[in-house]
Amino acid sequence: MCLIEFFAFKILDPYYIQFMTTEKGLGLTPTQFGFFVSLTSAVTSAIDYLSGAFADRLGRRLSWGLAMFFYGAGMLWLSSVSAFGPALVTTVLMGISYAFTSGAREAWLYDKVGQEGTRQTFGKLYLYSIPFTAVGMAVAFILGGFGSLRIPIALTGIIIANGFFIMTFPENYGNQHRRGWLEVLKAGFYQFLKSRVL
Repeated sequence: MCLIEFFAFKILDPYYIQFMTTEKGLGLTPTQFGFFVSLTSAVTSAIDYLSGAFADRLGRRLSWGLAMFFYGAGMLWLSSVSAFGPALVTTVLMGISYAFTSGAREAWLYDKVGQEGTRQTFGKLYLYSIPFTAVGMAVAFILGGFGSLRIPIALTGIIIANGFFIMTFPENYGNQHRRGWLEVLKAGFYQFLKSRVL
């Protein structure tokens, strides 16, 4: 799934800033673009801790799947709007997506294959990302010939939203039993307090 994300983001990358800041897209001012990016970070920060509890309580696969859906929906929405105000829906959806992704996919993988399996998987991921990146860049170049910056934005949204098929993967919760909400939140809080790294 991460390879599909690499591919989709390479379609988006060459056009995103142009779409956001020129008259061919939204034509945001530097202040508006800064607010757009900052709001995404603020939304992520506001719900990151709770989204971690969500992943531990209701499942990491579900958290990851929702993240893909929210990001894809945000890109599809962004490709259809032409003003700053409506574009803020996308920044909120992106912030939610980042919070739900935060640690969910890595934790899901670690719980499935262990430390050594995770190490091997990430090594392969970066190796295989090279051709996926190249193909994504080629697709982006071809899409650029159509003249509309909305097409790559929409295509990225479609590809990422279809990542919701993650819901067919086996679920895990990070332990052998499902804990209550309060127990999950307390465990996360104490883990945070005990770790200088966190």
